[in-house]
Amino acid sequence: MGSHDVHRDKPQVRIPLEKVGVVGIRMPVSFTTFRGKRVVLLPVFEVFVDLPTMRRGIHASRSYEVISEVFSEFVKSTYKIEDLCAGISTRLLERHDEATRTEVRARAEAVVDRTTPVTKIETYEPYTIFARAISKLTDSEVVTKRRVGARAVGITACPCVKESMDDLFTNRILENGSQSLTKVQTKGLLSDPPTGTHMQRCVGSILMDSPQGYNVDLTDIIRIIEESASAPTYELLKRPDELEIVIKALETPRFVEDSIRYMAKGILETYGDLPDNTHVSMRMRSAESIHKHDMVAVRRATLGELRNELKAGNTKHDDED
Repeated sequence: MGSHDVHRDKPQVRIPLEKVGVVGIRMPVSFTTFRGKRVVLLPVFEVFVDLPTMRRGIHASRSYEVISEVFSEFVKSTYKIEDLCAGISTRLLERHDEATRTEVRARAEAVVDRTTPVTKIETYEPYTIFARAISKLTDSEVVTKRRVGARAVGITACPCVKESMDDLFTNRILENGSQSLTKVQTKGLLSDPPTGTHMQRCVGSILMDSPQGYNVDLTDIIRIIEESASAPTYELLKRPDELEIVIKALETPRFVEDSIRYMAKGILETYGDLPDNTHVSMRMRSAESIHKHDMVAVRRATLGELRNELKAGNTKHDDED
């Protein structure tokens, strides 16, 4: 059998390729940290390298070997998934001598133990976490950028119908003989407990840069997503817990547009030390309950842009007041 390396042949169509790689690589169970506790992960990887004009193909086995080697170095310890991606990304540049850019993506399901809001029963909540690392070789120096994020499920309560229900019940109370109450007093009675509205399950996600030397924590990212919704969700809820969640949602009615803005606010408050050039991507999808369509809101920006916009928006609001 010959030793000819077909991958090093010149291709018949000679153009460079931005990304060539292997996807769907699953590795054994490993661990990360949530709220100071070890959490089980089952990560899935996608790895890519660029391919120059005069190279026909990559050695795919080398990419798999790199993941296996780096993973084995991390797997015995509790690690941050973005650090693992960065380690694989830089090692890919070493193993693929023709590459000048590598990209690694990882996704994993994390099941976190929590307690229900009222009864304090232990429940296990699933979250999707993901990370990405891009390494570039420039002037014999490797520069690696890391990103980390999460996806969490909550509920939103519609503000429009909530306002309409307030008006409806106010008018009905006044019409049914409660003439001794003013309209203002009637609205006060309806605020506790709050009137109803339609609710929907919402899925929020944040993916943001994790600059070297700074601590971007997945626990914080999940908290920010859940707090941006009207209320969080739980796998297990007893009746008092269900009531607490519903009341919380009704007291915090939000559009998906509101949720994205509260995500941005939460990120700025949590990561005030991160540099202005830190990129963040936020997304919220609402599975509408009284429509056949869904609603989606998205915002991508740097923290510097968000800081300036929030400051300008507040200044404009103060001027209008």
